[in-house]
Amino acid sequence: MKCRLLKATIRVAVFSALLLSLCDCASHAGQSHAIDPQAHELLHANFEAQPLGIYTAAMLPADFKNALLWNNGLDEGRAAIAQEGGNKFMRVTYAGNEFGPSLGGVQFKVPFSRGYDELYFSYRVRFAYGFDFVKGGKLPGFMGGTGPTGCVSDRNGFSARNMWRTGGEIVQYLYAPRKKAVCGDDYHYSKGDEKQLFTPGLWQTVEHRLVMNTPGLNDGVMQAWVDGVLVLDIRDFLFREADASFSIDMLYFSTFFGGGDQSWAPKTAQVADFDELIVADRPISH
Repeated sequence: MKCRLLKATIRVAVFSALLLSLCDCASHAGQSHAIDPQAHELLHANFEAQPLGIYTAAMLPADFKNALLWNNGLDEGRAAIAQEGGNKFMRVTYAGNEFGPSLGGVQFKVPFSRGYDELYFSYRVRFAYGFDFVKGGKLPGFMGGTGPTGCVSDRNGFSARNMWRTGGEIVQYLYAPRKKAVCGDDYHYSKGDEKQLFTPGLWQTVEHRLVMNTPGLNDGVMQAWVDGVLVLDIRDFLFREADASFSIDMLYFSTFFGGGDQSWAPKTAQVADFDELIVADRPISH
């Protein structure tokens, strides 16, 4: 009798353990797991401590340590803290019939305390339903050295932002010493033959990885992931000529329509949301 009771007790215990295990697996299904914890983060802006309403330049240091006071758009009230489902994020408004950073969008720079030869940058972005991508616009990314932009040629630095292109196509947008186009080169995000697009109304996570090349050698790395899927993988890039010593030393939050003429401007005001901007020395979202 005791043996039968003991066996029954064991069967119940085993079944209970299995049930708990299955419940635990179900509760974690669909969750994303960062490969490394916060200890390796240089920056993590999630806006949770900010009040709702206009996001000003004076509020930057709480989210972006060492951020410069220089900005486009913050002083003009084009950024705000919004909230949905208990989650706060930064909402950027792009003025209708305007292009460039002076009259539409937001820009600011966040220098790091030192330069790095390898870093990751991840951010979440959501374009509003019906967002009019027109011909394209800028999105955040890393800079180093002189950080060239604006159709200049400068071998003493680089910039590696994102852009959206017509229809929401995603590209890495590069200024580097050997760029081919006067106003920067596009490196298209793709999975196989399928171009990667931003989808209005949907939160998407973009992650960059840059590894500086040995000065003068084509051994730099430029990779990108969208929602954890590798969509760019270049391992022979040249960021630095033989006599260069700069590295990755700044995050450039940059978003606006353009382009340099009215053909880039949306006809009406547009909105995009940003959240969870993270810079780390390890993988973040994949």
